[in-house]
Amino acid sequence: MNLDIQQINAWGALAGAFASFAIGGLWFSPVLFGKQWADSIGKSKEELGSPIVAMSLFLATSVARVFLIAILFQFAGLDTTGEGFLGGLLVAAIVFFTSLYNAGFTGHLRTKWWWIQACYEVVGVVVMAVIVGASAPATPAIQIQNATESIGQSVQDGLKDLGIETK
Repeated sequence: MNLDIQQINAWGALAGAFASFAIGGLWFSPVLFGKQWADSIGKSKEELGSPIVAMSLFLATSVARVFLIAILFQFAGLDTTGEGFLGGLLVAAIVFFTSLYNAGFTGHLRTKWWWIQACYEVVGVVVMAVIVGASAPATPAIQIQNATESIGQSVQDGLKDLGIETK
């Protein structure tokens, strides 16, 4: 299968990136895990400083990540919400286990920090993937199937109007 950039819904992908960004803002805020995350790295709010640089980088990487997911899904033909969810779980599992491997390999596995980070990554990637899957244009095979079903329904309706029953 060849990559067809026109089969990627850019607005849907951007919506996925912004949704993940918004979840991250909430996830790392004092409302959810912000204090625990800061405590896990041994930094006070003052030591962390302004989050502008980190948030800008996070938004940029979210956009890059969601477009990579959209490209992967376009190659794989994943173009529904359910397929997006399953594809997202697969991508999230890769991210999750890679982060565990990297943290364990370098000897910097801080349990609380890692769980907060890794669980956010899983949630963020799955949300991105669901939005990408839901917003993807149907593949040609799905378009043909939908057209065939529509034609079949029209034929059945026409026959019914003529008084001919079909099974």
